[in-house]
Amino acid sequence: MTEKIYYSDGYVKEFSAVVVDCIEGKDCFYIELDKTAFYPEGGGQPGDIGFINNIEIFDTHEKNDRVLHYSKQKIEKGTKVKCSINWERRFDFMQQHTGEHIVSGVIHSIFGFNNVGFHMNNDSVVIDIDGPLSDSDLEKVEDVSNNAVFDNIIVKCEFFDKNTLENIEYRSKKKIEGDIRIVSIENYDICACCGVHTKTTGEIGIIKIISSQNYKGGTRITMLCGKRALLDYRKKNRDIYKMSEMFSAKVENVSLYAENTLKNLENEKSINFGLYIDILKNRASNFDNNKFIIDFCDIENSDLIRRYCTMLSEKCSMCCVFSGDDKKGYKYVVYGKDIDMKIFAKEMNTALCGKGGGKNPMIQGSVSEKRENIENFFEKYK
Repeated sequence: MTEKIYYSDGYVKEFSAVVVDCIEGKDCFYIELDKTAFYPEGGGQPGDIGFINNIEIFDTHEKNDRVLHYSKQKIEKGTKVKCSINWERRFDFMQQHTGEHIVSGVIHSIFGFNNVGFHMNNDSVVIDIDGPLSDSDLEKVEDVSNNAVFDNIIVKCEFFDKNTLENIEYRSKKKIEGDIRIVSIENYDICACCGVHTKTTGEIGIIKIISSQNYKGGTRITMLCGKRALLDYRKKNRDIYKMSEMFSAKVENVSLYAENTLKNLENEKSINFGLYIDILKNRASNFDNNKFIIDFCDIENSDLIRRYCTMLSEKCSMCCVFSGDDKKGYKYVVYGKDIDMKIFAKEMNTALCGKGGGKNPMIQGSVSEKRENIENFFEKYK
């Protein structure tokens, strides 16, 4: 069994070890050491990455009490090796994970809801809570959680046997056999967990809930801690000041200016749409009543293309509107009064490298053939 240094000291960045085994897998080698500071994926926390004798380790997992380090290169059994973990990444995950414990503990303490799902990746931490939480509820959670950070409490990680645990109330998402590792943050949380955490809550830096949504009758929370929260604020601060310059508005008024701008754009769109309808009516009037009409135009809006085809359909038994060019391809709407348009759609899409369909009497989609080939295809319908 591998000696798990990450449990005795989660701050070991470099260490020496001996290769106990090197198993060849389908796409990589699984290296087992007599001891390791590489944390294996578990409890929602990703496995560590780093180097063993300058050979890259791209993931770490535990199987049957064996910690396996994933590598593209083989290292012979019995080799003495020097190892280093990617500390910046590890510490980042420690900040996120400890912050998640505090937030989940605070929610449970104040509202009685449970954390029923937890996922942590390189971008964010997502928590699923089994109850509804409003924006004001989450602001309260965020305030109390950051008080835990400011109090700089020692984070205790201890193993307890089953008998001792009978007298301890702790959070746990699943039933666990044998000795259980408990992570406790005084006055804020006590939870069964196999992950690696910061020594104190102050090392988290800051806890920020960035979004929430209703999810399966509860609340899905996305949060950031530590440096991630700093980088997120830096980007958003840069963006908000850039928008302030664009709108020539004070920073605190940017959202109001953005809202007014969107309203004005919607009004302009409505006016432009009406003008386009008038232009298309005029364009349609240039066609005489006929058995077949085809027109190529440069309309981007699919709804307008369809409306234009409807206008032309009043003058003929079959009409086609194509919008685009030979380089980008063409959107189409085709109307046919006296033919089965489902059958026609299959024939046309096959002949013109297209996709789309619909039901009688109108179909729509796109084709990638050139205009000349499109016109040749429709010669038999004239």
